[in-house]
Amino acid sequence: MSIKHFSYGRGREGNGIEINGVMTVWFSYSTPIAFEHRGNLTIRKNTFSSTTGRHLNHVDDDKSKRIDGDEFEEKLERLLLLLQG
Repeated sequence: MSIKHFSYGRGREGNGIEINGVMTVWFSYSTPIAFEHRGNLTIRKNTFSSTTGRHLNHVDDDKSKRIDGDEFEEKLERLLLLLQG
């Protein structure tokens, strides 16, 4: 398995990982806020801070695409389980 870490935005709080070149997960601090798999972006609504809001906007500033936190976490968990095989 190949995992690459990256930073984005200002400061050290915005970071992410790329897994096997097929999935990217963006974090605000240590909280996953968005993921992309095969060109499909899933991004959560901001229920945190203005810093997380900036991180979300860095990933995609279209707020109409954002989903509730519970739905986001369920989708991320299902995808990670699927990728584990």
